[in-house]
Amino acid sequence: MDIIAELEQIVDQTNQLDGSSVKPQLLQAGSAAPDPKKLDQQAQAGFYIIGLIGGKEVGKSSLVNALAGRKITETSSWGEGTARVIAYLHRSRESAVKQLLQREVPEQFEMVLHDLPELSGCVLLDLPDFDSHWNEHVKITRKMLTHMLYPVWMQSVEKYADQGAQDLLKEVAQGNSHENFVFVLNKVDQIGQTDNELELLRADYARRLRRALDLSSPPNVFAISTGAVQSRDFLALQSALLSPRSRERVEHSIERVSRCTAESLLQFVRQRDVPGMVARADRLMEQGAELVQLRLAPVAQQQFIEPLLSDAGRRLKLVDDSLSRRLRAWPLVNVIHAALWPVLMLIRTRVSSRMVDSSMGFDLSRELQGVFSRMYQANAQIGEVYADNHLWEPDPARKAVSQLEEQLHNLLRHLQRKAAEQMGKNSRLLAPVRWLITLGALVWFPIVQPLLEALWRQPEQGGHGWQTILLLLVRIVSVGYLIQSVVFLLIWYFIWWLILRWHTQRRVDRLLDEQSRDEQGAGLRRGAYSRVVDEWLGDLLAPLSQRLERLQELQNRISAVENQLKAA
Repeated sequence: MDIIAELEQIVDQTNQLDGSSVKPQLLQAGSAAPDPKKLDQQAQAGFYIIGLIGGKEVGKSSLVNALAGRKITETSSWGEGTARVIAYLHRSRESAVKQLLQREVPEQFEMVLHDLPELSGCVLLDLPDFDSHWNEHVKITRKMLTHMLYPVWMQSVEKYADQGAQDLLKEVAQGNSHENFVFVLNKVDQIGQTDNELELLRADYARRLRRALDLSSPPNVFAISTGAVQSRDFLALQSALLSPRSRERVEHSIERVSRCTAESLLQFVRQRDVPGMVARADRLMEQGAELVQLRLAPVAQQQFIEPLLSDAGRRLKLVDDSLSRRLRAWPLVNVIHAALWPVLMLIRTRVSSRMVDSSMGFDLSRELQGVFSRMYQANAQIGEVYADNHLWEPDPARKAVSQLEEQLHNLLRHLQRKAAEQMGKNSRLLAPVRWLITLGALVWFPIVQPLLEALWRQPEQGGHGWQTILLLLVRIVSVGYLIQSVVFLLIWYFIWWLILRWHTQRRVDRLLDEQSRDEQGAGLRRGAYSRVVDEWLGDLLAPLSQRLERLQELQNRISAVENQLKAA
């Protein structure tokens, strides 16, 4: 039955979530409850098992002999009693039953074969006493109970009130329906001869069975004496046990076993109070989220985000990176920028150091440790949920804060690179202007402009033009003129570097101003940093969130199983 497998998984999952190892009795090792899978296998092999369960000296062996009409097992009123499994079965089932017994109780069984066609599907077992002083006898009986579809609970008039028998009956009843049980009260010939006394005893035994099994009405009890095989109750018992059962009837009995097993498992799961676990996990999640938002989010904002947004060193770096990209298209001006780069780095480093010293703010790791210490003290389940990450301890708390810091700085580097690429772009339409300002100035000011000026003035002075040009060329390559030209060009390119830096600075300031006012959009926006912090806070609460989700999923699985059982 698929529901049983589902319930077994639910039990395991409940234990994992609850930190418990408790299991229902019918799933524990050595359980005497019948196994529906084993019963199905037997039905496929064409037989079912009827077994006599009882204490010492209740007459099990005598009943087997009386039912078979011949002596197939020894009776005893002293010693260790029945020590082996005695199987009374049709010859056609010998191989299948022998394999089963050899697997479960090797070398501790005996088979008695018959050729009665009406009993070809029935295997009648006489088992060792369940209250034997020999532990091996008890183990044999419990093992065979897992294969038993129709257990015959047999007690004598001296022992019918025995508590041990009732305890074993309760255990088996967790996985089998009382409709498959047969209850026998033996040795009634030892009480008074009146019918009234017999009925009183039968009724008392039935009431005890009703209480033990929590039934709505007392079950039927066959009151017999194995020495009176012609009595009404004995004949009725013989008919109930040995009458041929159809395949449909056996399958229906197995279905009752499966349903009973499923209901017992479901009852165990209900006792674990999964809805209560969901409610507690939900409250714990809400409390954790509230504490984290109230105490950690503001500290993270003050210690990390605000210093990042107001860091002058960061602003200078963004300006320098953007300017470096822009100056790739500005020949010679980029030489000025490269020459000034060490100075710019020194200024930026000193500014950044001052910002770090003055913006430490609150200790986020200490605050984080305090939040989870409070949660741990309020609810011990925090220790199980965070078994691999004790955030209430100093080292894990510092590690968590370091992860946030690394994530923010990775985001900062990514966004700065993206912003620098965006602000460092140059218009292709202005490329001729840039070349004119840079390389054109290098040719114009020291060479072209003086030559043109000399040619224009030559008619006024009345000299020869070629002599004037030669004189000018000599003057151009002179040391004084070269120094004058170089100084002028340096000033020229430095002025353009200042203009470009000023323009880049304005673009950066405008971007950062927008960043401080708007949390939506792309680029270096406050919202990007806030999202990192929110994700980090969410990761801190992830174990609680995952536990709540798993409990809710478990509750849904339980509800689905309940609906399946109702519909079946």
